[in-house]
Amino acid sequence: MTTSDWLFLTGLALGVFFAALTVWAQAQGPKGLREVSWKIPTGFVVFGAAFGSLAYLIDSGVAEKTLFEIDAPGGVGVQEFRVAVEHPGVEHSLLVAPGLDGDAEAPVEIAAFVASGNTPLVSERLDLAVDCSGRSVYCGWESWTGRFTPGPGTLVVRVEVRSPGIETLHLRVEDPEKTDGVRAPGY
Repeated sequence: MTTSDWLFLTGLALGVFFAALTVWAQAQGPKGLREVSWKIPTGFVVFGAAFGSLAYLIDSGVAEKTLFEIDAPGGVGVQEFRVAVEHPGVEHSLLVAPGLDGDAEAPVEIAAFVASGNTPLVSERLDLAVDCSGRSVYCGWESWTGRFTPGPGTLVVRVEVRSPGIETLHLRVEDPEKTDGVRAPGY
């Protein structure tokens, strides 16, 4: 099952749970289930299904545009990946997001390079600051997204981690015209 499926089922399950809770509370009267008003429980189920459907659509929209995604092991050094281009001439994006289990204490430096054939498309030195914006219990690092337009052939995505402390490196190449992409496990 995909993350999108789990999001839908979670919304639906919460709607059913709250519906059952309201039915149970109403059934505590002397007439039992004969006194139950079904409007509120039905509303909870409908709202849960609608919320789950919206979450499914949002997440699957991101998934289907994914050309390449990986959580690569961190550590100082160079990692290189080759990715087949499916839609040359269309603007793609590269996400670079360092991660760790714990608090980030200092900024990190990463170099990102993308080439199509012998043509460099992205060549950036990234200084990613510590980010404590509250999305997690821990502070992490900022992520970076760069845009490029590849030609036909194969992309070379090369990332050089220049600072210690990075445990994982999340990389994602998005192709806006792709319709059958798959997210990396856990996303």
